[in-house]
Amino acid sequence: MPEVRSDDALRGLIATHSDGIAACRVLCIVPVAYVHISMGEGDTLVGAAMQGVLRDLLGRSSVLLLSVVSGLLMVRVFSSRSWGAAAWGRVQGLLVPMVVWNGFALATMYALRRPMPQDLVNAVFAVTNHGVTRPLTFLRDLFLISLATPLLVLAIRRLRLWVLLPLVLMGGFVSTKPWLAHSQILSYFSLGVGFGVLQLERLRLVGFVGRLAPWLLAGLVLVSAARPLTGDALALIDTNAFDALVRRPVCASSFWVLAMRVSEHEPSRRFIRTWLEPAIFAMFLSHALVLRGLRGLTLSMGIDAPAARLAVWIVLPFVSLAAAVLLQQLLRRGPDILYRLLLGKARP
Repeated sequence: MPEVRSDDALRGLIATHSDGIAACRVLCIVPVAYVHISMGEGDTLVGAAMQGVLRDLLGRSSVLLLSVVSGLLMVRVFSSRSWGAAAWGRVQGLLVPMVVWNGFALATMYALRRPMPQDLVNAVFAVTNHGVTRPLTFLRDLFLISLATPLLVLAIRRLRLWVLLPLVLMGGFVSTKPWLAHSQILSYFSLGVGFGVLQLERLRLVGFVGRLAPWLLAGLVLVSAARPLTGDALALIDTNAFDALVRRPVCASSFWVLAMRVSEHEPSRRFIRTWLEPAIFAMFLSHALVLRGLRGLTLSMGIDAPAARLAVWIVLPFVSLAAAVLLQQLLRRGPDILYRLLLGKARP
């Protein structure tokens, strides 16, 4: 049974892995953009294979690793502040930007005379359903689960793996709607809290999974690329059980290993810390709007060849990242209140 981690040891763990956490944020958020943009890239077999890997495998699975990181960090946040102060920090950091960017999306739809959602409360605040900018509902889920951090810490500290393992497993099979739109966030956030409370990295199984995961991911890449070519032969990979027990854990573990490797390379570490990590939350908040605009611009240029549409689809998330870097740099030169409203934290 893993030992309980002290507060000093937790601070040391986070400090030691701070560069890896920064790389993790970038590596996990960029692939998400493939889920929220379509250029007809799947019209050819090559395009369908690329779609299976970039969208269905990496794009849909990578972001949940951020829930693990959030769970780890929230253990420190809630242990060093009162519950009210920590919760208010989550309101400012997660809910305020979500509401502001949902408001931007609605204003854009109104200006372009697009059909407006009937339920404006959910469209803006994502109370019981997805907001108008669907990816941002993840922030609402992260906010709600973070409020339970002290309860999760208490339960895991007392019962250890007896409570952690059921929490990790239930997220893939138990629906948490309407409270949490993404049920698996419960599993991954709880796992992050588990790493904050217990010395899980000392378990042999954790080390074994870390070594094996990149090889399993390589296999998943091949299977995901082949899925459009095989019909029902690989239908197993579309099941909820496979997604919860294989695809997402393997992707999360592999992205963590990759983030650690990238952070050990000094030029990459410096580039990520200086340019990409400060802007990556801006990309998450803005990518749906930016990609929608880029898609309309691209289609207006008359790009019809399947190979060209596939190439554009592959490149667009990186264009969105570049736009986020530019936005963050511009906001740094503006008033602090604008930075707080749009990006949820004080201007650096």
